[in-house]
Amino acid sequence: MKWKNKGLWVALGALAVMLGNDIWSIAPAVTEPYVDLGLTILSAAGVISNPSHGKGFKDKEEK
Repeated sequence: MKWKNKGLWVALGALAVMLGNDIWSIAPAVTEPYVDLGLTILSAAGVISNPSHGKGFKDKEEK
């Protein structure tokens, strides 16, 4: 169940905040690069985990 993975929801939330920041400029100009970097890392971590059983990074390879 990929929808139960916390990494997926963190990545989708970070993506939503990035889109909101692009549209409505939520973060001030001074902190915007840091906010974007943090959100990009969270998105990448959630996408890279790519769970096969819904546990994300905790999945064990089956032999």
